[in-house]
Amino acid sequence: MSRIAARFAALATAKRKALIPYITAGDPDPSLTTRLMHALTESGADVLELGVPFSDPMADGPVNQRSSERALAKGMSLAGVLDLVREFRSADGKTPVVLMGYANPIEAMGIEKAGAPGSVAALAMLTDAVKKGGVMASSAVGGLSGAFIPVSEDAGMIRAVREGDVVTIGGRAWHAFTVMGHAPEHACLFSPEANVLISGDQVLPKITTNVSVWPDQPHGNPLKLYLDSLGRFRPLPESTLVLPSHGLPFRGLHRRLDYLQHHHDERLSETIDALAEPRTAHDLVPVLFRRQLDAHQLGFAIGETVAHLHFLEARGQAERLAGRDGVHRFRKA
Repeated sequence: MSRIAARFAALATAKRKALIPYITAGDPDPSLTTRLMHALTESGADVLELGVPFSDPMADGPVNQRSSERALAKGMSLAGVLDLVREFRSADGKTPVVLMGYANPIEAMGIEKAGAPGSVAALAMLTDAVKKGGVMASSAVGGLSGAFIPVSEDAGMIRAVREGDVVTIGGRAWHAFTVMGHAPEHACLFSPEANVLISGDQVLPKITTNVSVWPDQPHGNPLKLYLDSLGRFRPLPESTLVLPSHGLPFRGLHRRLDYLQHHHDERLSETIDALAEPRTAHDLVPVLFRRQLDAHQLGFAIGETVAHLHFLEARGQAERLAGRDGVHRFRKA
């Protein structure tokens, strides 16, 4: 039995919920991580969730993003995280440790090497798992335990899920519908039997979905596509359990949809008010984003600002002015 299974079996026997704190490995300094891990277990933690710093954690929120930036600045990497787990294991062989991160570094390192500590449970989406038989098939590889989600029952085959498809997962029928705005095409899955929605990035519980204009569609109107897509979720019950790609599962789907609509209505109103004089998207970023942004965040912020400008332009509330300097500015129509 794995450490996690044993711990949850004990919790079930005791009829007690699990306390699972999260820290980012290497933040504020790699020398403190194992000390913090031991302090958490001594304070009653049942399982430790250790964040693997990643250079693109924006969708995980500003707190996690800054912790990753600090850890990366200290030289933390996946290899460094695994070394910290080994150090922790030398004194604690019982407490389960879960690494929270992205598949990319694991794939780059290789499952065999990444699983070397034999003590880490990781949730990764790796096509390698398909070749080894699907969910959990790679749990024994290199001592790395985790859930590996296959893209197909047939190794090497990928079948696109499209609007109206019904996919059988876990013995239940999941109805697929596609929405747009965040991505060119985004599939969501709903199981009427379970009353569960897999919303992906389209409906998130706390942060708002990034809706940007990208270079491959420079004249697109993704915000209209996104706001129109919110209506696709309205027929689902308010009691639906929503499984987002970021954050915890939640109920209250219609309340969240109302908030998202209101949020963008406010952003659009603020944008119009700021267009008394011709302004560039860069000029408007501080209007819509009132906190300090790094270069990475600024790229997303400009994309979102342009999306709001394109929405207003298409609705006739703003007009585009192409200057002799080649820069496009917008003003209230």
